[in-house]
Amino acid sequence: MIEKERQAQLEACVPDIWNYDHYLYVGANEKRFHFKQKLMELSLYGGSTIDVIEANSGNIPFLIKQTWIRDVCNDDIRNFAFSGTYPWMDKYDATIWSHGPTCLNTKEFAEQTIQFLKKISKLIVIMCPWGLYPESQDKTSYYDTNKFALYPYFFEQLGFKTDTIGSPDVAGSNLLAWWQR
Repeated sequence: MIEKERQAQLEACVPDIWNYDHYLYVGANEKRFHFKQKLMELSLYGGSTIDVIEANSGNIPFLIKQTWIRDVCNDDIRNFAFSGTYPWMDKYDATIWSHGPTCLNTKEFAEQTIQFLKKISKLIVIMCPWGLYPESQDKTSYYDTNKFALYPYFFEQLGFKTDTIGSPDVAGSNLLAWWQR
């Protein structure tokens, strides 16, 4: 239910989201890979390429088995933001980063990483909890836990448009932010 509501929100706010040729998905795993079905269809039937960067090495075997993903990179997106280099050195039409910025150490890391993504992508879509989000006890990876809360103004000061679902600081809420060149 939540996945369908988030996809409807995304498609209403960014109507051309599925019209691109080259996508980068930041932070995917077997349990959380938003829009996986749609991205798979774009890859298999629409000719789009999908690359994934994932920091948690435990998620890589699952991602590699997804034959519709062109490349999987096991690294932390911050490493590229700080070095200014990227393994594929491609420019992406669209980057999707779901629940990632809140998993970085600080808002400054998140801001620097977002600025890097602006250099390599025409469209950036970010989804994260809207505000404080109670963590479940099954988080086994450092990369899967929220370190701080984000609200629309954080993204708006970086030039993003925003939309929300639910209420701030409530589990199940969603903050959608998008930036387009």
